[in-house]
Amino acid sequence: MINDGSWAFGQGDSYKYVLIKGKNHYTLYEIKIVVKKDSSGIISTRAKLGTVSDEYISKFCEALTDNNYSQLKLSNFGYNDDWITNHPDTLFGYVRNRYGHWTEKQIAFVKRQLTIPNNYQKALNRLILREGYVIIAKDGGSNFDLTLYYSKQKPVVVKASESPLGMPWRIDSVNSFNPAIPELAAKLIPNKKWSNRTRFQSSKWLIKELARQIFNDVCGPHLAELAPLAFSKEIDELTKKFKIVSAVEYAYFGRYISPKRQTFLITLKSDSLPQGARILYFVSRLNNTLYARDSLLKDFDSIKSRVWRVKFIVDFLKGDTARKLNIGYFDNRAISESNIDGFNTNPKKWAEHDKMAKIFASIPSSKTDSAKKADDDISLRLDCGCNLRLDSNYLKKSIFLELIDENKNSSVWILLPNGTPALWFFDGDRVYTYSYKDFGTEGISIQYVCKKFNLNGSLIK
Repeated sequence: MINDGSWAFGQGDSYKYVLIKGKNHYTLYEIKIVVKKDSSGIISTRAKLGTVSDEYISKFCEALTDNNYSQLKLSNFGYNDDWITNHPDTLFGYVRNRYGHWTEKQIAFVKRQLTIPNNYQKALNRLILREGYVIIAKDGGSNFDLTLYYSKQKPVVVKASESPLGMPWRIDSVNSFNPAIPELAAKLIPNKKWSNRTRFQSSKWLIKELARQIFNDVCGPHLAELAPLAFSKEIDELTKKFKIVSAVEYAYFGRYISPKRQTFLITLKSDSLPQGARILYFVSRLNNTLYARDSLLKDFDSIKSRVWRVKFIVDFLKGDTARKLNIGYFDNRAISESNIDGFNTNPKKWAEHDKMAKIFASIPSSKTDSAKKADDDISLRLDCGCNLRLDSNYLKKSIFLELIDENKNSSVWILLPNGTPALWFFDGDRVYTYSYKDFGTEGISIQYVCKKFNLNGSLIK
């Protein structure tokens, strides 16, 4: 008797099969149990699906009784150390599409890790036994078991786990990692929706998925650090004015940039900057080099002078050594296009918002005033940003700033060309000396404020 079932995404499938011994083969039947229309009972039907040779069933039984697979090892699957070390290009081919911008040092590093045999045991444990993965929520799973009945001995129960390949397989009270068991079991299962057939076929995906597991666990965390090494000559030019703290590839969308090209984040400090202040330099790749570094070297003194005119920022840094000031610089200016678009948007969106606002204002609504205001605020922010409606060329002369206090509250500011600091948004329950309550926000997640301040840190009404 074979039970093949799964449950996922609110849907379940369960199939029952039986193999019955004939003269020279076994016949496979699907068992269907149907409730009678009048609900007076159930009907069990048996539909013939095909035949399975005696030889095949013998192989399956031999696999179940083979005691040489009590441990999970790569050699069980036909791959030895020599195969691993002699196939760097094949293994790298399995992970090449996992990364967008390869350098020679990255490729060499990944190939080296993929040809270290010891990496594969941990990868096997991670991939097959799910070691190190924490299941937070579960929406179903797969189950598969079969029972072998004999005329002169007790039945043998064989059960697959929910892990890939069903390993370890439980044969009565004994665990087995014999890869022949899932391979042979897969061929006993008709190709039904939600069946276990696919996950039992190891030969089709195992080595590829092991390479990807090693890439994720061992290689991926280091690629961002290795990427800038290809441009060490260009980055070293910055030592004319700065101490280089770190250099990594930066591939994230967020408060800093929305990268269209490969971008590197170089964190810089200077003896002329106070404790806690640093430059976050986002520089993009142009073919085989980096965007010219002379813009930052030339603009630095002016940026520093403008920022230090803001007295409350200087006081903020002096208040606690754990406080940080990040000054952004993006290729050739101190504010990025994505910052400008988020803070200010553009005239086309302003016009669309004004048009829709007039239409909605004329439509009667059952919503409360507070609910309508919340909707309006979201719409205004998406279409008009902080609704200052400034000229984009004017904003290109602004400076992007981020303040982080000793309690990890962070706030993002735009220092306008006229010297006015504008608080764009913050994350936490405080900004400088202000509580979130002073701004009428909820104190959680990202809170958009869009308020101007004077140089002493007072709100401009």
